[in-house]
Amino acid sequence: MDDSALAWESGATERHASRVFSSDTVEVVRARRMVQAHLRAWGYDDDVDAVTLAVSELVTNAVVHGRGPVELTLTAGDGAIRVAVTDQGGGRPRLVQAGTGMHSGGWGLRLVDELADEWASVQEGSRTSVWMQRRAAARGRDEPNRHPT
Repeated sequence: MDDSALAWESGATERHASRVFSSDTVEVVRARRMVQAHLRAWGYDDDVDAVTLAVSELVTNAVVHGRGPVELTLTAGDGAIRVAVTDQGGGRPRLVQAGTGMHSGGWGLRLVDELADEWASVQEGSRTSVWMQRRAAARGRDEPNRHPT
């Protein structure tokens, strides 16, 4: 029996997907599609739009302001969906405060702030990771005969 089957039988329901994208704006569309496909397959249909919009902003920021490949990690389980986007930018993203004038950037993080229950950025050497988490529950979670596809 493989590890995924053991996890399912043990009651562990965490789902995980990760992919590395090139630093190109066309990759934002691919990142959105990845998130949509996984969340729908995992039963998180009610959160697809919000999480996809947040991912779009985070991956766009990584492509525009970062350097090198962009890694997207999506995890769902334990009542939440968590997204992390990592690049080689080394910079620290900042949230533009409302009413501070017409800034040319930073508005995407305001959107992420509205969509997420929690979010933060972490710098480790030249790597910058921005993560967000949103409370969510998969549909059909309590169905006794539900099997992974």
